[in-house]
Amino acid sequence: KQAAVSIHADDLSLYDESYGSLAKFAVMCPHTALWQQTIAKVVGELTNAYGTDGVYIDQIAAAGPRPCWDKTHDHTLGGGDHWVTGYAEMLRQARVAAGGKKILLTESNSEPFMAGINLFLTLVGFATGDLPGGTGATVMVPAFQAVYGGYVLPVGAEFFRNDFLPDPNVFAAKIAAQYVFGAQLGWFSLGGRDNQHPAMGIHDLLMDG
Repeated sequence: KQAAVSIHADDLSLYDESYGSLAKFAVMCPHTALWQQTIAKVVGELTNAYGTDGVYIDQIAAAGPRPCWDKTHDHTLGGGDHWVTGYAEMLRQARVAAGGKKILLTESNSEPFMAGINLFLTLVGFATGDLPGGTGATVMVPAFQAVYGGYVLPVGAEFFRNDFLPDPNVFAAKIAAQYVFGAQLGWFSLGGRDNQHPAMGIHDLLMDG
């Protein structure tokens, strides 16, 4: 345990992620004061200078906590509650910068961040499973919405071109599931990447009579 306290900055590793676009992202420790202030400043500029109704901040409710050994971040080294408390402070500052009537939205859904978030992008919650009464082994139920309805609003699911072709009723069923489960409808990818499987990019299908 003592050895971890003596780690120097040169010995710290980078927490990075990469997805379908193949771009590499460095994930910041949310307890870092500089990062909290940076996100709050960006949120304030987008909502006030550019007049947006809100801001989407990626990953907060989707990516699990990671241990951090940087002594300059003012939290317990290694484990602890730095991930939750750090994001709570970041969201508090972002709310102050944006104003109380603006929307803050993040990816996925997670109860610890609910106080600072208005909308959860519930992609994982709608990703797999049949509706009740279906024949599949996995069934979706609106448990999160039933428990936390009124505190936060779930929004969105993933839609693909194969939801329309060959049977557009698949798309209709996905929309119906969102409606019945108390989620804001939508989150459509109008364009798409060549390496996205299954393919998204449903603009032409939505516009097709």
